[in-house]
Amino acid sequence: IEADVVYGAAVAGMPMNPPAQSSLEGRYVTVVQSPGAAYVVRDDYLAPNLVQSLTDTQYLLYFVLASAGVAGILMWLAEHHGNSEDFPEAFPHGFLDGIWWSIITMTTVGYGDKVPRSFLGRLLALVWVLCGVVMVTLFTASVTTSLTTASLAYNVHIQGSKVHEIRKGHLVRTLWHTIQ
Repeated sequence: IEADVVYGAAVAGMPMNPPAQSSLEGRYVTVVQSPGAAYVVRDDYLAPNLVQSLTDTQYLLYFVLASAGVAGILMWLAEHHGNSEDFPEAFPHGFLDGIWWSIITMTTVGYGDKVPRSFLGRLLALVWVLCGVVMVTLFTASVTTSLTTASLAYNVHIQGSKVHEIRKGHLVRTLWHTIQ
């Protein structure tokens, strides 16, 4: 490749059957064959936009964490007398165990190390599972929307950029480099 030549590339994500491939012969050169999608990315893009997305959704995050705190206190209140093994009677330790339970439950991890045993505790757990899943979903959707909006506003120019071949998350080689 000559150093003073500018190259352009089209990235298509469509499968090529033999008749379609033969109709394009001579017009395009296959640079990489990939079973997946190809993306044009910039190294300095994700971190600032992720921080901005979290900043944009901070009040929702505060609400989710405050709700987890309230659910943890309520679970401790419902369980600390009859289930002191999972939710100790001493407030500082029991409250923290309640917070742990509420966060693990709302993220649907559910380790099973803290289990409500009373009717009131199980009823609260049922309500919290439903509310927690909705809250985590809303937060995830808000961050995703913010990142998508930022990426749509971001104008990507590949002229003058390196194009890399990546396999299984590792850089294999630089395929070509355009000169401005």
